[in-house]
Amino acid sequence: MMKKIRDPLHTFIKLLGRRRGVIPPFTLELSLVDGNWFYVHSVQEASEDSVSIALRVWDTRALDDEELDRLQADTASIDDLTLLSDPKNLHPHLDWAVLRVDLDQIAYCVEWHHPLWSGDEPKQSRQRLH
Repeated sequence: MMKKIRDPLHTFIKLLGRRRGVIPPFTLELSLVDGNWFYVHSVQEASEDSVSIALRVWDTRALDDEELDRLQADTASIDDLTLLSDPKNLHPHLDWAVLRVDLDQIAYCVEWHHPLWSGDEPKQSRQRLH
């Protein structure tokens, strides 16, 4: 396997792995080159010498549009990150899954504002993605 040359996007994702903890739903959106996208739950495995990464993603497949809208509104007002430890605290059908993806398959990330996550981010992992 060839070693992937690191760009700011991949560096950012690797740094998330050091941060630990759960990212609130609808806060960090990961888009793949094939057009699929996921909301990141946490970084499960991210080693510097790997060309792939294992991420936990929020699994919202069992929710309809109305439930997704309600969940998005509810999670915007979360004031205690410990509620995120069990997805069922947020919605009975919410879950997470593991996504294993090659770094070169990641097109971009979007960080949506959430007061508990964005403002609490350690300085070494703060990077703007343009």
